[in-house]
This record gives sequence, C-alpha cells and structure tokens, in this order.
Amino acid sequence: MNKKPPRYGTAGKENIVHKRKLSYDEQIQHCIHKGITFNRVSTDTAREYLRNNNNFFKLLSYRKNFPKRDGDETYLRLDFGQLVDLAVIDTRLRMTIIEMSLNIEHFAKVKLLRAVTETSEEDGYTVVRDYVRSLNPSDKQNLSKELERNKRSIYVADLYNKYILDLPVWVFVEMISFGRFIHFYRFCGDRFHNKNMVDDSYLFWNVKGIRNACAHNNCLINDLSAKNVRHRPNYELNRLLSRMGFTTSQRRKKLSSERVSQIITCLYTYHRIVKSEGSTRHMAEKLSELKARFFRDYDYHDNTLISTTFIFIGTVIDNLFPIRYD
Repeated sequence: MNKKPPRYGTAGKENIVHKRKLSYDEQIQHCIHKGITFNRVSTDTAREYLRNNNNFFKLLSYRKNFPKRDGDETYLRLDFGQLVDLAVIDTRLRMTIIEMSLNIEHFAKVKLLRAVTETSEEDGYTVVRDYVRSLNPSDKQNLSKELERNKRSIYVADLYNKYILDLPVWVFVEMISFGRFIHFYRFCGDRFHNKNMVDDSYLFWNVKGIRNACAHNNCLINDLSAKNVRHRPNYELNRLLSRMGFTTSQRRKKLSSERVSQIITCLYTYHRIVKSEGSTRHMAEKLSELKARFFRDYDYHDNTLISTTFIFIGTVIDNLFPIRYD
C-alpha cells in the first residue's frame, strides 16, 4: 500500500515544497520555517502579494543572496520585504537592459552599414553573397530557414519578397536574428580588417545572453554569489574599471559572476556603441533612477554581497552615464 504524503509541518516538511503545490498560507509557513521574518511586511500583505504580484518559486529564489545560520537551513537576517524589494529592483533592471540591448543592436547595424558605405569596393550586395558562401552547408540551411520565416511576417514580408533572390546588406541585417547578426558583424570586421568591430562582436555575445534572459523574464540578481563566468572580461573594460578605482581583487570577484559580468558588459557596450546624444541622455536618466532605487527601501548594510554589487554597478553607471544639466 502506498503511503500518503506527509502533511505540511510533519515529517518530510523540508522537501514538501518540491513535491506538491502549496496554498498561500503554506507558502507563508514555509518562509517562517526557513527563518524568513515578516517585520516590514505583514503576513496578510505577503499573502496578497503572492496571490497577485509574484509567484512563490520566483520570489524565493532571491534568498540565495542571503547567508544561512551555521549548522542550520534557516536564513540569517532575511525579511520577506527584502525579497520583494529585490524582485522590484530586478524587474526595473530587466526593463532597462531590454531597452539598452535594443539600442545596442540598432546602433551596431548603423556602425556596420557605415563601414560598408565607406568602403569603396563594397556595393552592399557582394558582402552578403560572400558571407553566405563562407558558411558550411548546415549553417547555410539554418540561414535559409531563418530568412524564410520572414515571408510570413507582417513587418518584413514585403522586403523578403522583393529582395530574397539577391539581398543587399541593409535589408539582410533587418531580416536576421541578433545572433546571426553578431556572426555577420564579425565576418565584416575580419573582411574590413577592423579590429574595433571584431572586439565589438565579442561584447555583443554577452549582450545577447542577458537580453535573452530579460526577454524570457528570467531573474538577474537572484544569485549574485555564483562564480560561473565563462569568458574573460574585455581588456578595455577591465582597464576602464581600474580607472574607476576598482582593485584587481574587486574586479575579479565581481566579474566572476556571469550575471554581474553581463550587466557591466551591457553598460559598457552601450557606452561604446550608441552615439546618439539624445539616446544616451535618456538612458542616463533611466539608469540614475535605477541606481537610486537600489538602496531606497533597504540599505543592505548587513549583506555585503548585495551592497557591494549594487555599489559596483552604481559606480559604473555614474562613470559611464553621468547626468548632464544643460
């Protein structure tokens, strides 16, 4: 005979949250069991928040930024209000990153087209033909499928039908994914012997990674302690951080987190690529508001992981996006 699963609060309560759905009251009780306090947010308010504003699994993921008591599975100095605060900051950060990444993609296309236009041997068609020829059979097939999807688009179907047999570069870049564009951008950087463009392409991969996370509404700052960086930071970015006053140890520690590294790389890439004064001024204002939100409700003085990360990001914002008063 199969045993019934234990009731919440009895044997097996450590893993019950992973085995079945919890009622909102049980979600609150699970938080209490984990040592999460309700000093700034009442349990009644927390219950309504979980019903209407966020899901329990996602909100609880921010607990990874807080230490546990020695020899215990309960969290030390973690209030439910801090989880809500981090979720709000994360949402604002994601929305900002999305806007930044779209601008980066736009101005990267402008930069590429400028390079083609200012190269006398290029007519705008040959570079696309040569790029396609450079691909292996599998990549060519993938590109063909990618382009074919455009014929069903209400936005670019007319471009597809008109130019598909011989694509000029200014149409090609509007019909391919960001990942494909980065690959093509690198091809053009090599073709034009433009080291600056080649360096850009490496930065773009990091921007793509965080843009995809934001587009899927993934949390960015729910595990700041993870040491999972897969690529060495850009040399120029490292030098820039050094000039901002960060020691080698500080840079290495913060950039060892893929999340933090991608956030900082996105800020740096925007500063490097976007040349519109209006766009930069607008972004500086948004980033200033984001920075002000970091410590608005909590100072996180007793959580160095969060406080030093916010200070790190905020310092980069201040240096790369100063507010200018005309």
